[in-house]
Amino acid sequence: MGGAGCKSRLFVWSGPDYGGGGAAFGLRTSFWDIPSHPIPEEAEQAIASYRFDLAQMEQSTARTLAQLESEVPYDIWIYPDYQDDEPPNPRLADAFRIWNEKWAWPCFRTVGNLDEPFDRFREKWGAHVPVVRGQITNAWSFLPVGYPDFLARKLNADRLLPAAEATAAIRSALTGADYPAADMAHAWEALNYCDEHGMGGCAVPNTYRYPGRRGWETWMQNWDWLEFIERIARREVASATPP
Repeated sequence: MGGAGCKSRLFVWSGPDYGGGGAAFGLRTSFWDIPSHPIPEEAEQAIASYRFDLAQMEQSTARTLAQLESEVPYDIWIYPDYQDDEPPNPRLADAFRIWNEKWAWPCFRTVGNLDEPFDRFREKWGAHVPVVRGQITNAWSFLPVGYPDFLARKLNADRLLPAAEATAAIRSALTGADYPAADMAHAWEALNYCDEHGMGGCAVPNTYRYPGRRGWETWMQNWDWLEFIERIARREVASATPP
């Protein structure tokens, strides 16, 4: 949380300078060298080749803790360390185990429920932290208002595609016609790719994350996926509709 000065920050989520997650503690792995949303083979190769470096983590953690202690007067920190679509793997758990076997502090832990560190923070520091109460609109709430046409058509495609799949399967069973397996697989894949995280507030041109050409290309790619889904779904449903 930002404020008038460094000491108003309650938690430092991505390193003390809002950098890149666990990199501040020396936990960035070779997995991070591959693109976001990697194909499974790339991810598996990167994870298999990763080797934890305790000495590197000790050096970077010492620097990070010195900065944290001077800027943030608390002793509980949360940071994310993951890659989009990273497959389950024990790299962080193994790194924390090795670290904790040697060093008593700081103790690194993985948490599946963020209520736990927040509760611990409130118990120890709650009385000393100024609180501002009010309402703020969630970023995701802007999507239905900002892109109603796209999201309405996507919702309709999401409902139409299962009907098209069932229609194609029934027609194939009754008439012996070929089931459009490749088209249906590609349509489902496109539906999975065509999500609100990859468009809307994240990728529409002139927004905070993907401005300019990259924004337009991402936006048009989502429309292309949506139109492909609609085309396949309507074709299959129409094929079973009596003239």
